[in-house]
Amino acid sequence: MNEAFLKNPFSITILGDFNAHCSNWWIDDRTTHEGLQIDSLTSFYGFHQIICEPTHIVNDSLSCIDLIFTTAPNFITRSGVYPTLHKNCHHQITFAEFDFHIDYPPPFERLVWNYSKANVDMIQKAITNFNWENQLANLNVNEKVQYFNEIILNIFSNFCPSRLITCNDQDPPWYNEHIKDLIKQKNSAFLQYKINSRSNLEFNRFTESLDQLNEAIQTSKEKYYYDLSYKSNNPVTGQKKYWSILKTLLNGKKIPLIPPLLVNNNFISNFTDKAKNFNSETVLLNNALILIMEVLFLILFLLFQIKLLIKSILIQMTFIK
Repeated sequence: MNEAFLKNPFSITILGDFNAHCSNWWIDDRTTHEGLQIDSLTSFYGFHQIICEPTHIVNDSLSCIDLIFTTAPNFITRSGVYPTLHKNCHHQITFAEFDFHIDYPPPFERLVWNYSKANVDMIQKAITNFNWENQLANLNVNEKVQYFNEIILNIFSNFCPSRLITCNDQDPPWYNEHIKDLIKQKNSAFLQYKINSRSNLEFNRFTESLDQLNEAIQTSKEKYYYDLSYKSNNPVTGQKKYWSILKTLLNGKKIPLIPPLLVNNNFISNFTDKAKNFNSETVLLNNALILIMEVLFLILFLLFQIKLLIKSILIQMTFIK
């Protein structure tokens, strides 16, 4: 602790499962020897403990052991306890929001088209029957582009379903409205559990909503990664989209982007073996190109000799004649 303060930090925050009890942290908790020692030590160094409700719940046993100590409590705008993410984990989630400003891009709205349900025949018919020549005749280039976009969007809005969604850069790609609603239900159930004297009935409702949320998240993740895998295996997928999908699947891991090589029905993932196979393939390709060039030169040489022979024969025939 002394070494940490010698660096003169702006603030120090310590958090985790301390496995100690003290009624100074939560008034209804018991006090143990370890809890008194931790409370005395943190008070000596000027720490404040900001969690003041149960964080470890096992049936009727409640205790506050998942703690957050900080030397700058005035910079904390909000703190508390969130419900656990898994019913078999008895530790709740403690959190604290500090007044450190990090600017994120604001949420934005986006129009999403459901191309799979589009009426392609009617779209093609509408585009074909539209009198483009007369409508674009007296417009400049910028006006033509704007008018063209308006007409195409108008046609698609009539024959292709669409919906307006709100995008947030902080949300994971598999996050959707259904999961958002289930999170609200889970938080509401946990709030009711705390308000209603932590009854078993409310706790069962909370675990029920938690199971529904976990199932929805798992299903959404599986669908998202299945779609990515399908697109990566689709031969129609372009190079740019393929590398984008591969980077998403790697999730920023420091491993090579070159996928395993299939050589003689065996997958090769080792870096050295990959390089050797690339080199051997390159040597074979170079040898094949050299052989092809030699054959082409031989063919050209033979054609040139045949041309000279024909020319010589024609000259002799002319001389004899």
